[in-house]
Amino acid sequence: MNARRIRAVVVVVCLLAAALGASSARAATNYAVVPITDEAGIDTASMNANGQIALSIYQGSCCDDAGYWSRGVVTHLPSACTLCNGFGASALGINAAGQITGGVSNFDTTAQKDFGQAYRYSIATGQTTLIPTLGGLDADGQAINGAGQVVGEADLPSLATHAFLWDGSTVKDLGTLGGQNSVACGTYASGQAVGCAQTASGRYHPFRYQGGTMRDLGRSEERRVGKECRSR
Repeated sequence: MNARRIRAVVVVVCLLAAALGASSARAATNYAVVPITDEAGIDTASMNANGQIALSIYQGSCCDDAGYWSRGVVTHLPSACTLCNGFGASALGINAAGQITGGVSNFDTTAQKDFGQAYRYSIATGQTTLIPTLGGLDADGQAINGAGQVVGEADLPSLATHAFLWDGSTVKDLGTLGGQNSVACGTYASGQAVGCAQTASGRYHPFRYQGGTMRDLGRSEERRVGKECRSR
């Protein structure tokens, strides 16, 4: 993965405010560090408003497993691919309802090829829903909103990578800003997405997608979020 592996223990930072008394103008702020896992390592972590944490758990070999931390317990997500031995999954986003998204290894028995697929997993029901691809080899869900819609990036047969938005039934290719590649890394309301996309010049610009239109927000530091929107 492109993210720096976090070898240290992942922590939940709890904010505790205590009144100092009438003579004090400010309340004291204390922080408690709570270890949540002693796994080989954590590659990514994302927390929702309820304190649940989606985790990409490094297994000390070739791959990550997807999982989550809730109420003091780390749970590994069930494998979505019986031929993949549970290896090759990430958990990159979690919403307040405890729905998780990321990417998982899968296997095409007809073509005899491995491929990556985005998914949505529900902690409440234990159900994994695989999101259709855009025809290429790999896809990742990067973020999930309160409505359970997922945004991310997916390969096309042409080998380009495009941002996508999945509304629970249909995957929409969000296109680019005139270049080859794009990635959606956040979704904050139904049918909307933000991310980075290549322009015709090959540079990455941040975008906002709404109402079927990708709007160029102009040049920034050009770091791709998700796969680090870096200048190229």
